[in-house]
Amino acid sequence: MRETVLLEVAHAFGLNHTQKFNEPYSVMRGFGFNNMYILLTDDYNGLATRYP
Repeated sequence: MRETVLLEVAHAFGLNHTQKFNEPYSVMRGFGFNNMYILLTDDYNGLATRYP
């Protein structure tokens, strides 16, 4: 459930699902969970691009 909450908060900040495969470096995956409850590399990069 924590990963779902994190994903929804990331949506609130404007991030979309970016991964087409189960890649381990993004919470904003298109499907499935990776049991990570923190933002990961791709997520931080997306935020940095959106909010420079």
